[in-house]
Amino acid sequence: MNAPPFLKVKEFPFIEEGEVRKVSTCLLVLEFVKCYQRMHVRCTDFTGNPQNGQLTYKQNNLDVTPDQLISFPMLEREFDSLNKSYQEFYNEDFDLVDAYGDNEYLDVSDRLIVITVNLTLRLYKGCLEPYLYDPDLVEINACDTNEKPLVLDLFEEIKSRKEYLKSVEHLAKTMMPEDLTLESSTIAKKEPELIYIDDRIVDIEFTDDDDECDSSVVIPDTPRVYSVSEIKQMPMSLDKTPYLVNAKICGTFPDDWIYLATRMLTSQQVPIRDLELIVADADVDEETLLDERNSTSIFVGWEKLLKLTGCKSQKQLYSNVSSAKLRFAGKMGFPIRLEIMKDKKAINSDTQKVVWSLVQIVS
Repeated sequence: MNAPPFLKVKEFPFIEEGEVRKVSTCLLVLEFVKCYQRMHVRCTDFTGNPQNGQLTYKQNNLDVTPDQLISFPMLEREFDSLNKSYQEFYNEDFDLVDAYGDNEYLDVSDRLIVITVNLTLRLYKGCLEPYLYDPDLVEINACDTNEKPLVLDLFEEIKSRKEYLKSVEHLAKTMMPEDLTLESSTIAKKEPELIYIDDRIVDIEFTDDDDECDSSVVIPDTPRVYSVSEIKQMPMSLDKTPYLVNAKICGTFPDDWIYLATRMLTSQQVPIRDLELIVADADVDEETLLDERNSTSIFVGWEKLLKLTGCKSQKQLYSNVSSAKLRFAGKMGFPIRLEIMKDKKAINSDTQKVVWSLVQIVS
């Protein structure tokens, strides 16, 4: 049986729904994250493929665009094997499996894990989501004639990202050929003076004579708007970042809002529990079966629920629960834009879980 071709991500063959193709490639591992109840590994070789998904990666001096980021599931035994190879190769005590642990997320771009893998290419919802086989940590001296040119090209891509390379230079001396790391070290020694000059430029005060650039004009960043399917793929670790999402509110829990009040403390005190919104991709219709890939829960605290329903107090909400739900019903069943954040929610007296929490309904 012929071995699959060893290709860069940009060279992967274009595939149709239902079609599968086998390839091999070399990738830098960026992160491990739980997705659809399975661990996924997200990687790049810094080359682009239009069939990749919509995820990006912007950490540790790396800026990986959606067409450059590829994600695929990894089995527990493959993760264990990679962990052992990593520890032996770098003579490291750091344990990837333990670090992934309960958070079910681990950023490893600063660990310089470069792997060769066999992939079975397939599409899910129009995007590449291959199956992975035989992930091996790269050892340049063990690479065959097919693998070595692509591995060296990836090393050159890493080397060209000078700030990132500085952060992993102690590992690069083990992973990459000596001529590459020596050259980068020489360049790094010459850079402080240039960096110092660049830092000082920021503090220069411009005058009115500098009419080629109007410093009063601020170009705002356009915030990205996600789908529910996309936020489902994000690691559930707190990041204090607001996200915009196009969604459709399909239901609430509890469905009968009378159960929002757990008990009445006094005639003036009615504790209201969080409302759980069941939201799905904005393009779902009545015939769409909601599942863990196209729907999720967003929690609404009682204070925000009062604002959304026009009630002034928890007691007023409880006393007029039918009309409050009727007012909220006008926001359900059609595409709507929500601003959400990750937040901690108590599951019991000992356990907290990271969940999506509503900031506001934007439109």
